[in-house]
Amino acid sequence: MNYLGIQIITIAFSIFMIYFTYFCWRREYFETPAFFGWLTIFVGLIAGSVFPKILQPFIEFLSLARLFDLYVIIGLIFLTIITFLNFLHAHKLKNKLDRIIQDQAIENGNRKRKKIHSDNESETEPGSDKVKT
Repeated sequence: MNYLGIQIITIAFSIFMIYFTYFCWRREYFETPAFFGWLTIFVGLIAGSVFPKILQPFIEFLSLARLFDLYVIIGLIFLTIITFLNFLHAHKLKNKLDRIIQDQAIENGNRKRKKIHSDNESETEPGSDKVKT
């Protein structure tokens, strides 16, 4: 079967993503191990697209009908993992933000309490029980 159109689109997409990954890595959006992990994924995508017969033993071992089925399974597993990791990181950030907000609220409350206490002391005259108005 002729996959030339799909191969061209996959190669173009992978090359763009390799460039974008490199661009993000150079701006230090993520670290070197993450860069090489994504680079491996995109180079693997190019290799699987250009040489689809390489994956034939995996297709037969898993008793799949087509190469497309293998790609769908790998894609769903990958999306599930990425979604779960994204959830974990978002939850960690939420907890950190909650702690920061709580600490700031406690600090602001302590400042207000000290200010009110110092204002009350300055409003009273020594030797007098009356408060200035």
